[in-house]
Amino acid sequence: MASGQMLTVEYMMFFAIGIALVIITFFIFSNANDSYKKATLTQQFDKLAEGIRIISIQVYETAKWTNSTITYYYQIPTRLSGSYYEISGEGSPYFNIESTDKFIVRGYKYIIPFNGHVLSTAEVLKITSSGNDVTIW
Repeated sequence: MASGQMLTVEYMMFFAIGIALVIITFFIFSNANDSYKKATLTQQFDKLAEGIRIISIQVYETAKWTNSTITYYYQIPTRLSGSYYEISGEGSPYFNIESTDKFIVRGYKYIIPFNGHVLSTAEVLKITSSGNDVTIW
């Protein structure tokens, strides 16, 4: 091969190696971003669930002891780690918080029946109890 052709082949090899390094770097940081997002979202869901659990128990106990129906308006964030989410319960002592992009689903044990579902875009969680169960809407 002539020296001109060797130089061209050499430049093509360096260009291919450079492209490969850029692609590898992109995938490494993309995977790291996903794992950090999942960990952060899990922690945020846990904090939100704890707040909902505490308020719901207070509403339930107050409604039970006063023999009345109580509605409490609990403000929730529209997004957690950039993801919309849904809070739901189906009459069992569990409720779920699920990100709408299916990135993560978390189930939380509860001590009283929990009904209803709310999307985070509502920005307000209405917690109602008459002493028998808790309903969100």
